[in-house]
Amino acid sequence: MLQQVDVRNRTDGWWTLPIGIMCALIAIERCNARRLTICCGETPPKIARATVGKYANEAFPQWQMNNPKRTCPISLVELNDYMNNADGRDPWGTPYIMLCGATLPAGARGLAVLSFGPDRKYGTVDDIHSWE
Repeated sequence: MLQQVDVRNRTDGWWTLPIGIMCALIAIERCNARRLTICCGETPPKIARATVGKYANEAFPQWQMNNPKRTCPISLVELNDYMNNADGRDPWGTPYIMLCGATLPAGARGLAVLSFGPDRKYGTVDDIHSWE
């Protein structure tokens, strides 16, 4: 006599394979993220240069148009709405520094932003400035 097989038993867990594959791909992507950005030309110094430039030359002018009565934002957090950066930290984990108004360095206009660079110390040769 033939025995009937419950079809549900054969399909239980069919979805675990696609989820397992996705988890593996995410893990590989996270492990290779740093190597991929470096091989594609996005080194940490390039990222920092682009970010300080974007704060000073793109986000600040947009902020100024929305805040015509103010000279300077209170902090860079106010400019994050105009950036794709909600963190406010450079690639080495140090907060970007904003200089505006009386603290504006020579050669800078409006707003200046700097990163302390890989050594995370101010005033060294690896500092990255928006005004240079």
